[in-house]
Amino acid sequence: MRRLTALSLLLVVPVAMAAGYVPDKYAATAYKKAQTAGADVVKNPKEGDAAAITAGQAIFVAKCVTCHGTGGKGDGPAAVALDPHPADFTDGGRWAASSQGTKQWVVLNGVQGTGMVPPGLSPDDAWAVLAYIHKTFEPNVP
Repeated sequence: MRRLTALSLLLVVPVAMAAGYVPDKYAATAYKKAQTAGADVVKNPKEGDAAAITAGQAIFVAKCVTCHGTGGKGDGPAAVALDPHPADFTDGGRWAASSQGTKQWVVLNGVQGTGMVPPGLSPDDAWAVLAYIHKTFEPNVP
């Protein structure tokens, strides 16, 4: 396994900073891993699909609310025990800083060193939950 260096992380951080969000070391490493896997160029095939958004909502309630909260702010009941805290899906800068494919990679693989563990979703289910998150919590993010 190739080790990520500070230099390789510098390739990811400037893009995120341009959106007003500076990723912590865990997010920066996850974004770089997603980029290395080629996930950063993949688009969500479920985006805007009403049936997928409905399915994504059910998945979000079952798998994500405990940490991310019903409003997507990273304030679910388990969040108080997590360091770093779960992602706030309403932070437009954070979500503009990563591609749809990167987000799917994070959902499928988790973020090492955080409470974001892989929830055991299929790739299609991950796309559905991301379509729901985008529609519901990211209204100002294209």
